[in-house]
Amino acid sequence: LLRNCAAAAGIYEISQRNGSVLLYMTQPDVRYAVEMNKKMKGRVMLSASKKPYIAVKPGQEDLLQTVKNSIEIIAAVKNQISQNNENSED
Repeated sequence: LLRNCAAAAGIYEISQRNGSVLLYMTQPDVRYAVEMNKKMKGRVMLSASKKPYIAVKPGQEDLLQTVKNSIEIIAAVKNQISQNNENSED
């Protein structure tokens, strides 16, 4: 279920490095990181390297909850972007 939700949000790989969760995305958008930072109090970093990812440092929650929260935020922002694009075409 988590893997399917991640894929629907455009995340194709999830890994862990130096205590952070790395979410590799096909099309990262700075708006994902901005919204995540608002809700996760500065624990988020966007890397635009050859293999772009969003890094999230866990807070009080465990790693699995960090991943779930991150996917939920990205999916919500992605849906909002889609709705805005549809409304601007009208």
